[in-house]
Amino acid sequence: MEMPPWYGGEAGSTPAKGSRTVRPLRGARCGASRGAALSYLPFRKFADQRTTPPVAARFPAVTWEAETWVAAASAVIALGSLLYNVGMKKAARQSAAASERSATASERSAAASEKSAADASVVVEMSVARRHEELGLPQPVELQLEVKTGGLNGRWLAGTITLPRRYRVQAEARWGCFFSTHLHLPDFAEGRQEFFIEHWKDVQETPVTDLVVIRLWPPVDGDEPNPWSCPCGGPTGETLSGPGHWEVRIPIDYTHPVPTVRWLSR
Repeated sequence: MEMPPWYGGEAGSTPAKGSRTVRPLRGARCGASRGAALSYLPFRKFADQRTTPPVAARFPAVTWEAETWVAAASAVIALGSLLYNVGMKKAARQSAAASERSATASERSAAASEKSAADASVVVEMSVARRHEELGLPQPVELQLEVKTGGLNGRWLAGTITLPRRYRVQAEARWGCFFSTHLHLPDFAEGRQEFFIEHWKDVQETPVTDLVVIRLWPPVDGDEPNPWSCPCGGPTGETLSGPGHWEVRIPIDYTHPVPTVRWLSR
């Protein structure tokens, strides 16, 4: 059977065996309208459908098995654990750094406190030492020497010393390497004190004594109504023996002046 020319094929051609013949709509003309043209397409059933195919048609549905869900959940848990561990390690490092800074600050504070305490201790010690010196005899200690003559005892080398406040007192004269004698000073004295050091022979002009040692202590209870004390904590001298709270060593260097004899002429 021959096909007319308006079928799109060659004139007089015969459709191949097994092909589908598209028949024109009744009453339609070639090129009459877009709908008429579409009516000639092989899939005529979509000619009048103006809508886009549904999403389900464009993207086929994906079905997840239970194992897939378990694997995904495990991956999420592992990721969360990893992030948690990273955060904990970071927090641990920060905590360790903070602890180290705190320890360093504590060490510095302790060192500063020790230095401050040491400085305060030094200041206190200096103050105590200064007060100890103030309560002792003024330096240099002056011992006035004089040869006294009188009575049947001949001549004596005497010494005079001034005590600025009331002390417990002990004194001795020393000569050579092993010899000493007690000097007669009051056990509790203040102000100007005169005492004999040694007896001189008639022709003696220089003393035998090399050194006068005077030991002093603060008063104790009962020595006076208002006893004073030294803050250094040194010997107290209740028995007037042992080392003195203050000890003065005075070298004896004295030459008795020879009197000038004037001859009178007649």
